[in-house]
Amino acid sequence: MFLTLHSQQDQPLTLHLQLYDVGGHVIFSHYKYFDDCIDEALPEDNDWYHHQRISYVRYKGLWVPYPFQNNISMLPKEDQVICMDGMIDAALEARVATTKPKDFDEWIMRNVGEGIANIFMRPYNYKVWAVPTTKVRPRIKEHGFFKFGTLTGY
Repeated sequence: MFLTLHSQQDQPLTLHLQLYDVGGHVIFSHYKYFDDCIDEALPEDNDWYHHQRISYVRYKGLWVPYPFQNNISMLPKEDQVICMDGMIDAALEARVATTKPKDFDEWIMRNVGEGIANIFMRPYNYKVWAVPTTKVRPRIKEHGFFKFGTLTGY
């Protein structure tokens, strides 16, 4: 957002404003430099807005607590079975995998299985990123987490 003001000498002054929302954003970092910068910029406890996160996923007319994969007990029994079967298959596959996942979709399949992938992870991530999970590839691995970036063209 830009706002142009005029001084008494009628010289234009441009003021750059940045607006931030108060939403479900979380600052989570493993980087000391970044953490130190945040602590310096916002040193007082009242500089922060603390709230308990309560999020739900709408699925088949139900409100399933987020994270979805931790709350499959809230699903209809037939979907619980699909998710559990997928997680068992994923655990067995992950034990014998000798390569890193080639894309985010393969990572999802190895971690939660086909049931949760089809019911939640693929549709949710497509909704958020507007890119199929098969078009998102791992770039680097730090602190035990894969960082994913989109493939060229997306």
